Amino acid sequence: MEPADTSVPAPDPERTQALPSPDSAESVRRLAADLSRRGVPPEEIQRLLSLHATTAAAGQARRAPPTRPSAPDEPPAFVPRPTIILPPPREPTPQERVEADRHLTVAYLARRRGNLREAETRCRAAIDLNPTDAGALELYGDVLQGLGRVDDAILCYRRAADQDPRRASAEKKYAELMLLQNRSIQTLQEEFIARNPTVAVMFSALMPGAGQAYNGDGVKGVLLGALWLALLYLLGWSPWGFPGLTVDRVPGSLYVLILLAGADYLYSVADANLGARRGKRRRSGWEV
Repeated sequence: MEPADTSVPAPDPERTQALPSPDSAESVRRLAADLSRRGVPPEEIQRLLSLHATTAAAGQARRAPPTRPSAPDEPPAFVPRPTIILPPPREPTPQERVEADRHLTVAYLARRRGNLREAETRCRAAIDLNPTDAGALELYGDVLQGLGRVDDAILCYRRAADQDPRRASAEKKYAELMLLQNRSIQTLQEEFIARNPTVAVMFSALMPGAGQAYNGDGVKGVLLGALWLALLYLLGWSPWGFPGLTVDRVPGSLYVLILLAGADYLYSVADANLGARRGKRRRSGWEV
């Protein structure tokens, strides 16, 4: 008695060629009705529909467009973090206007004399009395920028431009200061990277000063390398080194040169490791 054939029969080519793409439930129903009219058993219809759906899904997966590589991370935009709080805009009284103008006059004079602290105090007093004075806000920004308080200056320039949209000078100062800060962030991200301490130590172990050159400190690297070569020359080819060594006498200069060479070597290795961890080197294309 022969065993029953349990293999799945191959689909009829004439039937499978007539199968439409299963884009919707309606197309599947039409396909099932067409196969039923041809006399195909229900079990075979179900198997053909399942086989066709699997084949179509695999074909769509093969035709799927390749994923594009993600764009490189853009540097974050500069977000000012001011340390001052400007008073909310309000309409000053005539007396407050007069008092604010008096403070502004003193602030202008103090700034011209280089007394930025006095100018800052007077500008703040004027703005507290007249918060909508765009000129006082712009002058306050100039004084704060002179004091190195960039975030506070940006806030003042922005408020001045909001209070008087026709004040192009305040808008220009605000835009230039923001652009300068964004460029500074981008420059720091592009030009400064962390170095590999292991590589720096290996360079200095092979040749003192090479690790410093890898870290971007070329002057120190040249000095340490030149000192190392000079000490090697004195040890190997001068009467103060090994050539002056005799059976009866060991020159004291030999000990001094050996100590100097060892100190130069150890300092170069240790400094290369510390310098690599600080991270201040421009990109050279040879980063590891």
